[in-house]
Amino acid sequence: MTSLRIDLRVSQILLWLQSAQILLAALACLYLARELLWPLIVLLPVLLAAAQLHAAHPTPRALVLLGDEWHLLYDQEMYRVQLHEQVHCGKWLLILQFKRCDDMTGRAQREWLVILPDSASDESLRRLRSLLRWYAFPVVRVSDSQ
Repeated sequence: MTSLRIDLRVSQILLWLQSAQILLAALACLYLARELLWPLIVLLPVLLAAAQLHAAHPTPRALVLLGDEWHLLYDQEMYRVQLHEQVHCGKWLLILQFKRCDDMTGRAQREWLVILPDSASDESLRRLRSLLRWYAFPVVRVSDSQ
């Protein structure tokens, strides 16, 4: 029986990229506001809403594999999820897509998990990459881009 637990942390790389994106959008708003006032009126609330939406979205604390079942662990709850058949498994980036069924509505929700090199320990990332490449999951196809 295979088991794996990857404790996830906030990626500093991703935080820097998001900060740069917001800064560039704000500079574009200021440049456009010099020419026309309406882009500033339209884009600024959109940027603020996007930042609030991102802050309100919970992020998983851990990715857990117990036997052949995947789980995403949040602050207080663990959700059973199904790994999507397309997985990007590279040296510097892992992109996993999961399907989680909501028990209340019965509706399936898609969850994306982007794992950068500083999102988890080197050893756990190595084990996850190895597992995704060589372990015989019935629906997993791995695209290797190194």
